[in-house]
Amino acid sequence: MGLDQSWLFARWLVVVVMVATPKVVETFCPSMCQCDDSLLEASCSGSRLDSVPILLNPSLRSLHLAHNRIASLRQSVSFYGELRRLDLSHNVLHSLGLLHFQPLGQLEWLNVSNNLVSSLEMESFAGLASLTVLDLSANRLTRLTDDLFAELPSLVTLILSGNKIQTVASGAFESLRKLHTLRLEDNNLGHVPTAALVPLAAGLRSLHLGKNLIETLEDGAFRHLARLRLLALNDNAIDRVDPLAFDSLVSLDALDLSFNRLDGPIEAFTTVSPLTHLDLSGNMWRQLPANFLSGLPRLQTLNISYMEYLRSVDPAVFHMTRPVITNGSVVTISTSPKVLPIVNLIMTNNALWNHLPPGLFHGLDAHLVRLDLSGNAFETLEMGRHHYDWPHLNYLNVAYNPLECNCSLLWLWNMFQQRNHSPTIVVVNVTCSGPPPFSGLPLSSLEQSNLMCSLALPVSIIILLVMSWIVLTAGLIVLVIYWRRRQNLRRESRLMIIKSSHHHYHHRDHAFQHHNGTSPILGGVDGVKQQHYGVDSNCSPALSGHHHVGATIPHYYHHNHHLQQAQLATATTRDEYTYHCAGTIKRIPVTVV
Repeated sequence: MGLDQSWLFARWLVVVVMVATPKVVETFCPSMCQCDDSLLEASCSGSRLDSVPILLNPSLRSLHLAHNRIASLRQSVSFYGELRRLDLSHNVLHSLGLLHFQPLGQLEWLNVSNNLVSSLEMESFAGLASLTVLDLSANRLTRLTDDLFAELPSLVTLILSGNKIQTVASGAFESLRKLHTLRLEDNNLGHVPTAALVPLAAGLRSLHLGKNLIETLEDGAFRHLARLRLLALNDNAIDRVDPLAFDSLVSLDALDLSFNRLDGPIEAFTTVSPLTHLDLSGNMWRQLPANFLSGLPRLQTLNISYMEYLRSVDPAVFHMTRPVITNGSVVTISTSPKVLPIVNLIMTNNALWNHLPPGLFHGLDAHLVRLDLSGNAFETLEMGRHHYDWPHLNYLNVAYNPLECNCSLLWLWNMFQQRNHSPTIVVVNVTCSGPPPFSGLPLSSLEQSNLMCSLALPVSIIILLVMSWIVLTAGLIVLVIYWRRRQNLRRESRLMIIKSSHHHYHHRDHAFQHHNGTSPILGGVDGVKQQHYGVDSNCSPALSGHHHVGATIPHYYHHNHHLQQAQLATATTRDEYTYHCAGTIKRIPVTVV
């Protein structure tokens, strides 16, 4: 008789004895294990075992062998054919071998995580027709071959995270028609294994592809997964999402795109309108524009945290739009003030976001239950002209911001007072960063008068007053300059009139002196007949053409001192003069024909 046959015979003899004398069963539980025959459970976790103990109750339903040094399953677990749960995690198994689980036809839960398994065979799972949960995480698998899980027709949850899987054959999950949850996060996948997911379309509800090397979500990447409810794509290198990447996900409820490289609009959101939970944390947006999430009319939970480049958020970021077809093209128009029905809003640890735009929560306050704005760079929390009632809010956190405890925090101070009367509201206390008298003090410990609201004016009014003062001052300066220039012009005009009058009087005196009190243009010069001045009906002396008719020169023109002979004319020309009633003289050149 060989060694193996002798060992099997001894094991068979022990089983016969145990069946014949049930009261002796307790004596076969090793000292390092804990056995409960009433519950048919045994736990040998952390017992430094090198192999699976074979002398336990063969009727066990649950066996825990985690955190040992078990390296092989050869001729060991097969003795416990009644098992429902088997935990082999945190051992040193390099392989699951072939047919070792074949006698365990009633096994429902198998955990082989955190071992050293680097390859699998289809026969490794032979006999496990009732298995619903298989955990192979944190092993050393690099690829999944066709029909690998063909022996697991009842599998509902398959956990393959924490391996080094790079390729997934298109038929790897071919037989898993009942699979609801597939976890492939923390592997080396460079793209979504679209072809391998197609056979799972009928039942798959949850797909985890986080912590891989995926860069692009192409159109149709999740085609046929119409029943998928949760999609996790966190911690990849995604920088592009094609418009139809999510077009088949008509039942999607939760989407995790956190910690990728997204920095632009995502048109694909318009195809996942049922979405209620969205995580965009840790991406590269610098600003969130208006209507950023307008294609998600049912969104209830939003996480926008740990964005190291985020500086500004448009007040209308949560507003909704509706599509309008114009000449065959789709155009979106705003339906503000309708906003997204967000219940839980988390916007924390955005180190460069230092301004909370007034009106950001306008319309949201009717739905919000949880609001977390902690760990940003806010110095003030000005709510502007909007008054928020927060009828359903039960958690508010704005701590770990460098807040100045001034009038902009009056609404928050009132929240603390309201908390004292309504214990159901949780308001995390805020420590003042300034002004100096209140630095380091809790906001809730201050009096309302400390916030200096009686001296504070709205920013808009302050700006208006400053602008009005600037405009008024500029207007006064312009008026002063204009008045001074006008005075200077008047002064110069008067001086010119005085000079001109003096010149004309001086010239006129000389002319009358030369002509002995008579008009130089009427005197007898070169045969021209002299005429006398007359008086016009409008002024004196009157003008008649170029002559004053029938009157003598006024008395003040008759001066006889310093008379000199005038040079009146040349042989071909002579000078004529006309007199204005104001007393001025104009010389008119006359050509003699």
